[in-house]
Amino acid sequence: MNTNETISILFDFDGTLVDTMKVIEMVVKNGMERLGSKLDEKKMMELITSLELSDNKVLKNTPKGGKLIYFKLFHYLGRFLGLSKIKSFLFMLYCLVNVPKNYKYAKPFEGVSDMIHKLQSKGVLMGIVTSARKKDIDKLFKEYLSNFSVIVTREMVSHIKPSPEGILKAMEVLNSNPKKTVYIGDFPHDIMAAKNAGINSIAVLTGSVTDIILEKENPMKICTNAVEAVEWYLKSDYECD
Repeated sequence: MNTNETISILFDFDGTLVDTMKVIEMVVKNGMERLGSKLDEKKMMELITSLELSDNKVLKNTPKGGKLIYFKLFHYLGRFLGLSKIKSFLFMLYCLVNVPKNYKYAKPFEGVSDMIHKLQSKGVLMGIVTSARKKDIDKLFKEYLSNFSVIVTREMVSHIKPSPEGILKAMEVLNSNPKKTVYIGDFPHDIMAAKNAGINSIAVLTGSVTDIILEKENPMKICTNAVEAVEWYLKSDYECD
């Protein structure tokens, strides 16, 4: 039973626990090639950088649960990469169909399985707060779901990250002490959401965002991956001011 002094660790999903970014990048590359264009990796990095802004037009005012976020994101990506309006629409449809189809190839990052079992043996409360769909998590992470006390997906919130709604929901279920809670994620909006929820955050470099971008949001620590982040946090005995 949680005495409110138990450590709670909340995780983002895509790019933090599971390597879904390779799947997305593969589909984006194939989609561009089908439309007679090549993927400009420099442009991709510029897009990722632009998404760090909390008022970015792709993420701002996304409808309930973020159900249209991928429609907006892939269409915006097509336009950003230089496709015409018609080709951007076709590109969006291609990505919407093929990203879910290829999700089955996404795997947990190395060491995640051992990390989860180690945390459980130590009595650490674990949760997932993500903008991903519940059915994708059920499919990709089925083996580990029973180890998490709470999972908040985009269908369960009115506002996705950087809103703190998902994190606050998870903390309520866990009866978490904010001073004993940390959120681990790979994207600037993860760090913003944690800050908005009044808890500490650790950024990881397993997504597509560089440490330079993540540093701007001032996480308590930037680590190579979630395993390293957990090890550092447990040793640090860090509390939120």
